[in-house]
Amino acid sequence: MSTYQPEIRFVDMDAMGHINNAIYFTYLEQARIDYFRTLRAEHWDWIEEGVVVAKNELNYQVPIFFGDQVWIETNCSHVGNKSLTLTSRIFKRKEDERVLCAIGHCVLVCFNHKTQTPHAIPTHWREILEKELSANE
Repeated sequence: MSTYQPEIRFVDMDAMGHINNAIYFTYLEQARIDYFRTLRAEHWDWIEEGVVVAKNELNYQVPIFFGDQVWIETNCSHVGNKSLTLTSRIFKRKEDERVLCAIGHCVLVCFNHKTQTPHAIPTHWREILEKELSANE
């Protein structure tokens, strides 16, 4: 699991004074990048061993406002043949409580951008992802 703290910018707010619902997906994208950086620190060939987003969904629970202290916890929740699912939970601190703001699921398909074809999850990825899955059970 990785924990990422996005920067909440003034421009992220909507007319209602809270963070615009579409901005959450930008935060989740940043958290995914951080997750993969945490997963594999060495050089990663994103052209031949990349991913594409096949599905993104988000369940909103509590609004986020400018100035809130926010963090995103991301972990792998499913490993398939060519795809994996990342689950992200967005939290904020309210007084001394940890408040769940949203839960997102992102299905990623392993993809070779050079040949424009999907491929099986690389063995070195699978080992790391399955280890994380078993640790989360």
